[in-house]
Amino acid sequence: MIPGRCSILIDGQKIALDTTELPMGLQITKDLTPLAALKHLNKLELYWSSISDLTPLAELKQLTTLDLSRNRIIDLKPLSNLTQLKKLILNQNQVIDLRPLDNLTQLKVLCLAENQCVDLSPLKGLTLLSILDLSHNPITDLSPLMALTRIMELRLSGIRMTDLSFLANMKQLRGLYLSECQIVALPPLVDLTRLERLDLCNNRISDLTPLAGLSRLAALSLNHNQITDLSPLAYAPQLCELFLEHNTITDLTPLTKLNWLSRLYLEGNPITDLTPLIDMPMLRELNIRGCPIQKRSLTAFRKARPDCYVEI
Repeated sequence: MIPGRCSILIDGQKIALDTTELPMGLQITKDLTPLAALKHLNKLELYWSSISDLTPLAELKQLTTLDLSRNRIIDLKPLSNLTQLKKLILNQNQVIDLRPLDNLTQLKVLCLAENQCVDLSPLKGLTLLSILDLSHNPITDLSPLMALTRIMELRLSGIRMTDLSFLANMKQLRGLYLSECQIVALPPLVDLTRLERLDLCNNRISDLTPLAGLSRLAALSLNHNQITDLSPLAYAPQLCELFLEHNTITDLTPLTKLNWLSRLYLEGNPITDLTPLIDMPMLRELNIRGCPIQKRSLTAFRKARPDCYVEI
């Protein structure tokens, strides 16, 4: 850098050395070297840029937000001293080793979906985390997450798990996303009474009893499971969205008390009678594709509820 210089040229644009955020549309591909001079950057977002070497970022110690999703990153060591980072998003890279993150104790948001992470022990000290996404990683041991008691949103879809006990201390959880995890039993969810959004699609669940006390649930996704009995859902009065596609449900009576339910997806269930849904005041969207609904039941529902869109 030339002494006295107050800007540098990146992608044909003059960028002031004291800039805190790069302008929209700036193209940087593969080589991050020009960024090393921008010591005041506090936010950096570069997607689809074929980036693999993060060394030029090592001295950007004022960074608080870093999003490098969809690149070719393996080595996180250059980030190890960026202790002001509060938000780090590295989805769809090739990250394996999380040890360089163990010093980033100010992190509140960490997203590492679709990488190659296995060992989560370096995350145990990141106790300020409120949002964590580790979906679709080859993780086998989730116990290190037990230390993260401030988590409010947790995404672990695509990770095989037989034991959900690691969730026991996460009393602050509002959103939990566990689709495609081969889950059979839900007992550890009993105490997560602040849950508002829960995704359990594509598992092996048949018993919903552990959900009976989750009275704050507003959105529940249970597509592609083995559910027959909906009785436990009668105790989720705030449900607004309920997805139950491709289960073995025949009786909708337990849903009659869900007065706030506005969207109900039942595609692919052996349901024949819609009568229990007629008096649900807020229902506006109903999907019954592939359900053997009796013609007279469908006619009666449509007559009683012209305000509800029905997809058949």
